[in-house]
Amino acid sequence: MEFQPAKSPDMNVLDLSVFNAIQSVQYRQPTHEVDALIGVVMASFELLPSRTLDKCFLTPQKVMECIIKHAGDNDFRLPRVSKHYIKNGLIPSSIVCDPEVYANGVATLKQMQ
Repeated sequence: MEFQPAKSPDMNVLDLSVFNAIQSVQYRQPTHEVDALIGVVMASFELLPSRTLDKCFLTPQKVMECIIKHAGDNDFRLPRVSKHYIKNGLIPSSIVCDPEVYANGVATLKQMQ
């Protein structure tokens, strides 16, 4: 098992998804000056739907599940938060980890001790 360092971009919600969401909006408005870029980035954040930001906060939970599944490594593709987590237009505040992944993670930790 490999330990993820503190403040790892592998588990940081900003690095995982929020910056990409802002950037996808920001790229639609070309700028040539730093001050203009800052303004466009701030405006892009304001334009992001709250639903997009809600989904961004589910991503680290799925990434943590992948890290556990891969015994602490980060050699996996970033998971997408699938539509079955979003029921009736409501986005859950947390996602339940697959029981098999959880059990394997606990077993891996016990082997390390």
